[in-house]
Amino acid sequence: MRFRAVDSFSPIKRAEYSLDGGDWQFVEPIGKLSDSKTEDYDFHLAVPRPQPPPPLMAGDTSNDHVVVVRAYDRFDNLATAKTVLHGKLH
Repeated sequence: MRFRAVDSFSPIKRAEYSLDGGDWQFVEPIGKLSDSKTEDYDFHLAVPRPQPPPPLMAGDTSNDHVVVVRAYDRFDNLATAKTVLHGKLH
C-alpha cells in the first residue's frame, strides 16, 4: 500500500496505519527519515484469512478490509485518510 503525507507548514513527524480498527502500526517513510514537508510511504499489509471462509453471496462484504492511515506533523497536528480494500486478499 502506498500513500503520501503533505504538510504546507512543517515537516512530517510520523505516520501509522490501522487495519480493520486494530492497533496502530508505525510506518517508516521510503527515505527512512521523517524530516520533510512531503513524505512517501510504501508498506505491506498482513491480512488474516477468515476461518473458515464464509460462502459468498451477492453484496457480501465479508472479504472487505478498511485501512486507515494517519500522519502527524512536528506540532502533532493530525491528518487521516481511509480506503476500503475489496475482495479476497492473500
